[in-house]
Amino acid sequence: MRAAAAARNGRVFAPDLRVAESVLERMRGLLGIKSLPEGSALCLPGCRAIHTFFMRFNLDVLFLDSAGVVLRFERDVKPWRILWCRGAFGVIEAQAGWLSACSFSVGDVVEITDRSSVFSMTTQCGAS
Repeated sequence: MRAAAAARNGRVFAPDLRVAESVLERMRGLLGIKSLPEGSALCLPGCRAIHTFFMRFNLDVLFLDSAGVVLRFERDVKPWRILWCRGAFGVIEAQAGWLSACSFSVGDVVEITDRSSVFSMTTQCGAS
């Protein structure tokens, strides 16, 4: 997984963002993790659907299009759920409450930075 950060309106909301680059990393997601520290999140490029089977904690979930625009935001998603979003090209998952505290709304633009360069969800998806 690649280390990155995510920002909205120039303000970093996930300084410890992990980008799942391979199919295996995307399939594993957050399974087996007991909790995420504040400021940590997982980016799943190329995903338009997720499940929370076997998860040990609730999630906040952002569905993004290829330009990083928030298409859907779900708060406090419990284990054993399936979520999807038509038109999504990536997902950001964080511990429940963390993204909610950032006051996201549909239409916000998320920028994901990796070593001081911004990359799009489309570019990242092709990196598998």
